Amino acid sequence: MLLGDLGRAGLDASALFDAARDALVQSIHIGTMLTTVAALVAALLVRRISHIVFRKAGTSSAAQSETPTAH
Repeated sequence: MLLGDLGRAGLDASALFDAARDALVQSIHIGTMLTTVAALVAALLVRRISHIVFRKAGTSSAAQSETPTAH
C-alpha cells in the first residue's frame, strides 16, 4: 500500500527505504558509541570515590575494639 502510494506520487520508494534504513543504522551505531564513552567516563569517575565500609546497626569501632578476653 505504502509502496504503491509513493510510486503514484512519483517517488522512488526503494531509495527512500534504503535512506531511512541507513539513517536508522547510523543512529544506532552513534548511540552505542556514546553509551560506551559515557560508561568509560563513569568508570573513571567512580574510581575517584573513596572506599565506603558499611557496618551492622548497633556496632561501632569502639565496641569492636573492646572484645572480652578469656582468662
